Amino acid sequence: MPPKCQSPASKSFKIRALISSPNLTQTTFLNAASSLLSYGAAILVGLLLNPLLLTSLGAVLFGTWKICLRLLTYVSAADGQANQALKWTIANRRSVTDVEQKRREIGCAVVVWLRFLPLMLLVGGLLSWFSPTFINDLPREYYFVTRLTCIVLVVNLLLFPLKSIPESVMVGMNLRYKITWISAAGALFSGVLLAGAAWSGWGLFGLAVAFLVGAVLEGGAIFYMARRSLPWLTVRRPKPGEVSKFFTFSVWMLAWTLIQRLLLYSDIIILGVVSNASLVAAYTLTFYVAQSSIALSSLLVSAGMPGLGDIVGRGDHKKADEVHSEIMASSWLLAVIIGAMILLWNRPFISLWVGADQFIGFWENLLIVLLMTQLIFIRYQASIVDVTLEIRAKVLWGALSTFVSLLLAIWLGFYLKSPIAGVLLGLIGGRLILSVLYPILVRKTLQKGTHPTRKSVLDFLRMSGVMVFLYGSTYYLAPFIKVDNWRELILFAVISFMIVFCISFWAGFSMIQRKNIITRARQMTFK
Repeated sequence: MPPKCQSPASKSFKIRALISSPNLTQTTFLNAASSLLSYGAAILVGLLLNPLLLTSLGAVLFGTWKICLRLLTYVSAADGQANQALKWTIANRRSVTDVEQKRREIGCAVVVWLRFLPLMLLVGGLLSWFSPTFINDLPREYYFVTRLTCIVLVVNLLLFPLKSIPESVMVGMNLRYKITWISAAGALFSGVLLAGAAWSGWGLFGLAVAFLVGAVLEGGAIFYMARRSLPWLTVRRPKPGEVSKFFTFSVWMLAWTLIQRLLLYSDIIILGVVSNASLVAAYTLTFYVAQSSIALSSLLVSAGMPGLGDIVGRGDHKKADEVHSEIMASSWLLAVIIGAMILLWNRPFISLWVGADQFIGFWENLLIVLLMTQLIFIRYQASIVDVTLEIRAKVLWGALSTFVSLLLAIWLGFYLKSPIAGVLLGLIGGRLILSVLYPILVRKTLQKGTHPTRKSVLDFLRMSGVMVFLYGSTYYLAPFIKVDNWRELILFAVISFMIVFCISFWAGFSMIQRKNIITRARQMTFK
């Protein structure tokens, strides 16, 4: 049962939009544009910071730092995911005028987080203590500092009520664009702190402290802005029975978050076990653009999710299906363009950025692109299910797929000549379960179990054919590309981007799809 966190009397309230201007399309555009700004700042920080960290720490400690950050994501999953439950509950109830109900929902989130706090501390303590064992061949002298670094990163998770609750409410109310500039500024400031710690030779512990200070300042700024934008954003004691409903939904969100962490971040952990920290460092740098693209796609898609959640909450399944089709087409366009560009230019980019020895190979680069494309679509389909608040089936299938993926990745990582290729092939193979089942689940949710139409099948075949052509041709051409400086790389990348975009847009989309995207773009103007 999805959480309602409301009294029976509240069902009689009339439904109206809490925010009448800008309209849904414009708000989605604002959310997407501000997310691009924020993520652009994060990308800039990563481009400048990673070479500095690699030089200052060395390959072993740089790989260790990346693994510590990955371990932190698993600890964060143990907090009950009350923030995620709150976000989707607020989005689904966005048009409800009862602000007291929303305040009680915030109260539910706080109560659930407090219930999971002992578990989070236990998991954080265990992972911190055993963190060196996740890094094959880590020298013994680094064990203590690795554990201490993880402990500081776990302390960062105690800031949940300061940042995540107001942020979740703002996103659920479709007001993400009002706080993403804070995230952009926070990314830049944290980058400066991390660079200063690395430059001063403070090592892993100094990086963790700098990371914590940046998070505290960003969380305080988000809390302040959320209170200004939504004066009603306060906590109310939940009524009897409300917490249990919210808790049930949070447990399912917790299970899904753990699955999602394993889907997104298990590659580095497995590589740390089957290989060594130096290979993890090279993989992380080669995977950097693809990883950034996965997160970018998620940000752009999530910009439209609160609006879609509002539509689903009102029961307008026809409109929801139309919006879903448009977002799906946009996600495909983004994935194909970025994938083709990575296949063409990742080796020259890595060579100019951190050195040619950090590029792991063309075959592995292709597998990275396929993994990226697969994850973009899996995360999108999962987000569609989230806004319906009916996530049980999604979680169960996700658990099965994750289990198969991890087994295959570990087995192939040990026994194939290339550990990276083995891990990637295992993850891709296991996640095929979700690539097949999640679209079916979404269709049942939004279209009431109807079968695919002839038009949708033709669209799928056309887009798949264009993707295969672009990925195949760019993979074939990549070994012949040689550039000597950044100016040549940028010039040729821009030219190839225009070619790939034209092929994708004009050959991949039907005339109706192109018309819908152009029409939607024109609606993003403000008067």
